[in-house]
Parts: sequence; C-alpha cells; structure tokens
Amino acid sequence: MSNLHLKKQIYNHCKNYAYWLISLVLLFITCTQKINNKKEGYKLSGHIEGFKDSTTIYLSNGKNLDSSFIINNLFHFSGKIQHHAEQALLRIKGKQYFKYIWLENSIINLQSNHDFSTIKIEGSKTQEEDDKVNLAIAPLRTEINKLSSVLKVRYREDNINAKDPDYKRIFSLESTIDSIYYEYAFAKPNSKISIDLLVTYYSTWGKNKTVKIYNKLNGENKNSATVEEVRNFIKYNKNLNVNDKYVDFKLNDLNGKTVRLSDFEGKIILLEFWASWCVPCREHNPALLKIYTKYKRKGFEVVAVSIDDDKENWKRAVIQDKLTWINISNSKNDINEATLIYGVSEIPSNFLINQKGIIIGRDLRGDNLEMVLSNLM
Repeated sequence: MSNLHLKKQIYNHCKNYAYWLISLVLLFITCTQKINNKKEGYKLSGHIEGFKDSTTIYLSNGKNLDSSFIINNLFHFSGKIQHHAEQALLRIKGKQYFKYIWLENSIINLQSNHDFSTIKIEGSKTQEEDDKVNLAIAPLRTEINKLSSVLKVRYREDNINAKDPDYKRIFSLESTIDSIYYEYAFAKPNSKISIDLLVTYYSTWGKNKTVKIYNKLNGENKNSATVEEVRNFIKYNKNLNVNDKYVDFKLNDLNGKTVRLSDFEGKIILLEFWASWCVPCREHNPALLKIYTKYKRKGFEVVAVSIDDDKENWKRAVIQDKLTWINISNSKNDINEATLIYGVSEIPSNFLINQKGIIIGRDLRGDNLEMVLSNLM
C-alpha cells in the first residue's frame, strides 16, 4: 500500500471521527439547553399604567405569593411552576384591581392599563387560548352587565320580578354562555382551559353533560386531583328534578348531632342551601323566617344546609339572623353529599318537598313560596 493511499485512509478516518465528535457535542449542547430551559421557569415582565414608583404588585399562585415593585410603570416576576400551565392572580396592593393569568415556564410579556380592563399578554399559549374563549362571550357579558345595572335601578331593594323581560334576557344570555363553554370543553376536553371550565361548571351543566366530557379525558386528567370534585359529583349526584322523589342524606347540626332529611318525612320541607358569606342568602332570611313562623305549626319545616367551611362563621350567622329552623352543615371540609346529590351550582338555592317526599318546586321565595304553601295546607 502506498504512503499516499495510507495517508488518505487516515485522513478520511480522522474526518469521520471529527464529524462524529462534532455531532456528539451539538447533541449535548441541545440537550443541555432543553434541560436549562425547563429549569429557568417563567419570566413575567409587565408594563402597567397609572401607579407611582414603588407601588407593590402581587402574584399569587395557590399557596405561593410573590411581590414586586412597579418602577417607571414596569414590574418583573420570575419563578417556576410544576405543571404545564397554572393560573395565578395578579393584583395591586391596596386596590381592588386584579387579573387572573395563565403562567407557563416561558418568557411572558404583559401590557395593561391601571385596572386590568385593557390587557394584552404574550408568551403563554394557555393564556392565548383563554383569551380566544373569552372573546367569544365578551359581547354577551357586556349585555348582561348593562341589563343588570338597569334592573338594580328599577327594583332597588325590592325582589326582582322573574317575569321581567330584562331578567329573562339575562337568564337566556347566561344559558348561551354556558353552552359555549360546554361545546368548547367537549371539543377540546384535555386542554388546560377545558379542564378549568369543567371544574367550574360541572354542576351547572348537570350530570349527563359532565359525564360526556369526563369520559373523553385522558387517563392523567381523569385521575388528577384537579378534577376530584367532578369525580365526586358524578358519584353522588342524582340528577333530581321537579316531580322526582327526594334523596336522603345526613349532616351534622351545630351541636354535632347527625340529622337526616328523612327525619322530617310527612312534613312539607324546604331544603335550603346557603352560606354565612352569601349576601343574597342573608337578605332572604328575614322573609323566610316570617313564612316559617306562620306555617311551622301546620307541618312546614325548613332544613337549611350551609356550605360554610368555617363552623364559627356559620354559627355566628345562625345566631345573628335568629334562624330557628333545622341548621345542618359539613364544616369539616369533607365531601358535602347534599350539595352533590342535589346538584347545587349556586346559592341561595332550594327544593320544596311535599308530604309524600316529592319535589314540587325549586327556588321558591317570598310571595311565590307562601302562595304554594297556602295551597298545600
């Protein structure tokens, strides 16, 4: 073999080795960059108008709370989230202004006016998805707000007439929004936004619709802690409607005594769901107390289920409002079977049950409730 040929072989061998070594180095650099990118977490930079220098702005994400100063209308946050996307609350110290945003481990830029009513966020794909969904319902929300303002002026301290055309229009608009949310979640069940909608609206959508979306979730989402409430709802909810037989449950009263709904069989029962922090609930109590006092000797009973987490707040409200009917709750932060069984999505909410245990009305109050009771007794 000639020296020239041998040199050529050695050259080619070295050349191939060099290519292999360069490829290995590039692969190492790429992998290192990916790892470092994951470690970097999120970097949120914001521009907000209307605040003096050194105004404090907070970013809270679950149990984590971070703060920053606004300097020359600019602020910065950095950190790391454990999941693909997590919702966080951005708020100004001493102000009522706040905005929920979706964080991702990425570079996020935010521009806003002083009260977050006009805001633009870039760098979070989950936030962009959320913005698209909200854009679809924005005109409906605007109309609802306008009609609500009209009704407040029209009725002031009086109860709103459920037959008022504007009230009916609000109800129709809310139903449309619920449908838009449902259709989106059904079409993209495993997106972060859809999961959030499912957890928020499952009781509003009802058991049948909720099951349809839940069944489309992948294994990870189905078994996640995030949808635990949804799993419990599917397990306990009985999809009850007017003309259905009531379903029994048990909860404890203020003294810790177990009370069952079936303890009052044979009576006309108003199953009332409320909470100490619910302003409309507390406002309805005086009128309901008058009706209760008038009809309790004739076989009428109110069973009030509080959804309070704090027993002391519940007890204080019962005493302050002089509620002498049956008061029960699950203030141990365990599963409140009653709200799940009856599919309570908002409070105040109630079910009227006749002497035979049949549900004969929902959300009856004031004159409407008294009219039904007078016909039954």
